[in-house]
Amino acid sequence: LDPVGTALHIALILVFVLAIWLLWKFRDRVLILLTGDPNVHFDYLGFLARVFWFCCGDGECTRLCCGGVNIVTRLGQCLGILSIPVRISNIVVGDLPVHGRNNFYVAVECKTDPEMVTSVQEMRRPKVVHFPESLCFRLRRNPIEHRLRIAVRIQMDLGHDTLCE
Repeated sequence: LDPVGTALHIALILVFVLAIWLLWKFRDRVLILLTGDPNVHFDYLGFLARVFWFCCGDGECTRLCCGGVNIVTRLGQCLGILSIPVRISNIVVGDLPVHGRNNFYVAVECKTDPEMVTSVQEMRRPKVVHFPESLCFRLRRNPIEHRLRIAVRIQMDLGHDTLCE
């Protein structure tokens, strides 16, 4: 047994454990450094969709014989593997639980995608607030899919407060 070699191996193991611990402790900063985004946008259905496209192809050749409909895409959407585009526009909210004029906006969270928000409607009465924007997102008809979350928020001097979902 070589005591110097054993000490070096123990020191190397300790440095490795310390490095793993630091990477775990500061994982959000490491993700920002590596990807520019603090979140991991991975879901199992997205992985299944990629496998589905890889195995079945894009299905564009089926448009000629099926009246302009892509059979592969429709099959994937019916099975809940591929997403369906949805657009909401002219959003109107009312009877918000605040008093006086405030700054309001709507936030939409869908799957693991980044949150989408409307523009801020400044100094509006909470009785009726109209948001003229259109928000487009993609949903899947699948029971294990993440739920769509629509929230009305009030913009404050520091941060925001969610009024309703």
